[in-house]
Amino acid sequence: PIIEDSCEATHSSGFSGSSASVASTSSIKCLQIPEKLELTSETTDSPTQSPWCSQYHRQLLKSQPELSTSAEFFVEDRPMPNLEIEKEIELDNEDYCIKQEYPLCEDHKLLWVTPRNSAELTIIKVSSQPVPWDFYINFKLKERLNKECDNLCRWYQYQDGCIVWHQYINCFTLQDLLQYSDFMTHEMTVLIIYNLLTMVEKLHKAEIVHGDLSPRSLILRNRIHDPYDCNKNNQALKIVDFSYSVDLRAQLDVFNLSGFQTVQILEGQKILANCSSPYLFGIADLAHLLLFKEHLQVFWDGSLWKLSQNISELKGGELWNKFFVQILNARDESTMSVLRELAAEMNRVFDTTFQSHLNKALWKVGKLISPGAFLFQQDMQSSFSQIPA
Repeated sequence: PIIEDSCEATHSSGFSGSSASVASTSSIKCLQIPEKLELTSETTDSPTQSPWCSQYHRQLLKSQPELSTSAEFFVEDRPMPNLEIEKEIELDNEDYCIKQEYPLCEDHKLLWVTPRNSAELTIIKVSSQPVPWDFYINFKLKERLNKECDNLCRWYQYQDGCIVWHQYINCFTLQDLLQYSDFMTHEMTVLIIYNLLTMVEKLHKAEIVHGDLSPRSLILRNRIHDPYDCNKNNQALKIVDFSYSVDLRAQLDVFNLSGFQTVQILEGQKILANCSSPYLFGIADLAHLLLFKEHLQVFWDGSLWKLSQNISELKGGELWNKFFVQILNARDESTMSVLRELAAEMNRVFDTTFQSHLNKALWKVGKLISPGAFLFQQDMQSSFSQIPA
């Protein structure tokens, strides 16, 4: 059912502000993703197909007809509905009102929607290409991880695009949280990075590279909204955008690291030319963004890559120093091994005192990002916009 389209890569320069979870240069010699897998990226004269080419995605989807039998996948033989703020869209025989839009890039965006007469916000992701790549990646994650994969989604393919309906109630992105930097305590930052480490480890275990970890592609989950449930420390984040993900198991024949477009953050920094595990840089950059409110900057001290920022003055400075030294200097270690070690190190700080401080921080954040507060803010913005100049 997937419509034929051109073989243009779907990346856009609109990603210039996002955090890269994959970095590449022609000088990177070896990448180790899962422990059993090694990839080379030496340049060759023969052209290599882009792993994000919509035509290639279409061919890969067509070769696996079992995907279309999924109970969560629906083909709509019509154009996508009109998606504008305060307009309605029908999802599962119920009308939802669109409340807010977050552009992810030129071809993808997130929309916050709510049922009529309700404050229960959910998220839909909209793509302007009729190629359900997010569905493919999620299908493969569920297939390869089994119970480790938690997805409450429905996928709709239209003649001119796709919609992913994430059926998580009252979700907000990490980008929303970054707007309240005063509430980003040490404990909150540890919780978020711990979750990021465990999530990316699962992706690599399934031989999936995300390709563009950014604050807007990560939603806040159960642990954020339930500050007193310490058993949910591994349920604070969820990835909602897989537009630039690569399936290493299926795409090895077209894999060319020099084609990755998500290297803007570290572009020009010499660490790229000497790193064998650039898949970890997205996590390092997000941690740096949470701690210092700016993207990653590093320098070579003669033996190790280190942060340009002074980390010793931070609360938990010793923990963060160890984190950045290890993640920036992984060299020939497998990424899964590094991710496991870093997650274990983070998990050790979750003692009673830490949990108490974390619960207080989560309670404050929960008040800020509650659905009622969100909708009130939207109504206020709408009212101001109607006032004559």
